Amino acid sequence: MFTLIRKDEGYLPAAEFLPGKASESYTLGEALVLSAGSVTACGDTQTPQYIAMESITVPESGSADIYVMPVAHNAVYRTTNSAALTTVPIGSKVTLANAVQVTATTTSGVATIVYKSGDAAGSEIHVKF
Repeated sequence: MFTLIRKDEGYLPAAEFLPGKASESYTLGEALVLSAGSVTACGDTQTPQYIAMESITVPESGSADIYVMPVAHNAVYRTTNSAALTTVPIGSKVTLANAVQVTATTTSGVATIVYKSGDAAGSEIHVKF
């Protein structure tokens, strides 16, 4: 789950409603991208464009809008790590894990680590996109 904890400057972008993908489930704090006219879970090496602001499952008809917050420039987001970060220093760019956490993989990384409470899996991690 990605949670906005601060923005270094300026205003936060306004939350908005965007079309959801038919039969897809969304989780509060999930990283999302806009693809083919609807938001969908962000791939592990994609830079998120939005963060889900609600948990919802879109019906098969696809007739539901998802409440989202655009990813803000110079913003810091709180999450956890899915794997130990022992060899991953602050400042490294890592990939996402299932659009809700970060990994220890630095190849094709999209989230820059700016703080970590520890190296063990499940530690609190702060990132910028």
